[in-house]
Amino acid sequence: MAPIKSSLAKTVSKLLGVQKDTDLSLRGATQSTRVPPPTPFSATGGSKITVGDYTYHVWLTTTPAPLSVFNVTQGTRSLDVLLVGGGGGGGANNSGGGGGGGMVYGTEVITATDGMTNVPITIGGGGSGGAGPPNEQPGALGGDTIFGSSPNPYYLIAKAGGASGQWTQGNATAPGGGSGGSGAGGPGNPTGQPSSYPQGASGTQSSQPGNSGTYGFGGTGGDGVYTGTDGGGGGGGGAGGNGGDSPAPSGSSPGGTGGAGKATIFSAPILAPAIPSPNRTAWTNAVGPTGLYGGGGGGGAGGPGGGGAGGAANSSTAGTPGVFGTGGGGGGGDNTAGGDGGRGIMVFRYLS
Repeated sequence: MAPIKSSLAKTVSKLLGVQKDTDLSLRGATQSTRVPPPTPFSATGGSKITVGDYTYHVWLTTTPAPLSVFNVTQGTRSLDVLLVGGGGGGGANNSGGGGGGGMVYGTEVITATDGMTNVPITIGGGGSGGAGPPNEQPGALGGDTIFGSSPNPYYLIAKAGGASGQWTQGNATAPGGGSGGSGAGGPGNPTGQPSSYPQGASGTQSSQPGNSGTYGFGGTGGDGVYTGTDGGGGGGGGAGGNGGDSPAPSGSSPGGTGGAGKATIFSAPILAPAIPSPNRTAWTNAVGPTGLYGGGGGGGAGGPGGGGAGGAANSSTAGTPGVFGTGGGGGGGDNTAGGDGGRGIMVFRYLS
């Protein structure tokens, strides 16, 4: 007598939508390709927005206090980060542009875990531009942008942009010097001054400790020049490139171009809702769809990514400020004041 074949197995297979025994198993090759959903994660701090699969935290100021810390209340995530220091101020009177704020930028730089609480946030302000005649002044250094404190493993610092000296003084004697996250451009050099005065200053971001240097970006300032009749300032360094040297001035020739900012994943269309009015329009235009930050201030044209433009020789034009929230350097002035550096920014991103 032939064995009786039950239809029960076929019926169960049809109901469950599977055809093989391996599909019903909790083991085997079929299950290994199924990725479990991420564990829940929750964090607070700054302006918090969600776009697509990602959540962003944006800081533009150190106050008010509840917003100036980062708290993880549940779970673990790898953080993509952007820190930009405040841009340096441009010097007065035929001077170079201020350096853009140094940048710390990368993916999966920090592992944020439950219990990581009250981590302090400092956002660097832009340095003041040098005052114009009759008492010309060099620009001032910007402020550092800082996450946490040393020796915590997640500590990060984006150095302030360097400040340019003015042509009657030289960046070697500017307060704090011309070096910074990105270096300031050298001023036009008057007759009889040391030959080192018009040289652009170095960027210091890549020499910072730990991940601040590993993921650090900052360019060198361009050189200024003096021909015996007039001076032209060099462009401040940017996070994405060095500042341009000043061409030999003749008439109303501009100084050197500010160094370009660096492109990032943190583009303007994504983050614009977190930027307050009246700064949003200028910020959006500077950052753009490629996420540029840290442009150097110009002795002439400003660097893309928020750098302010400088005044052309013999134009008596003040330097333009760096753009708020980009860390752009201020432009150097011609026979008048330099531009202020732009405030820095900090952004975190993680999978929601």
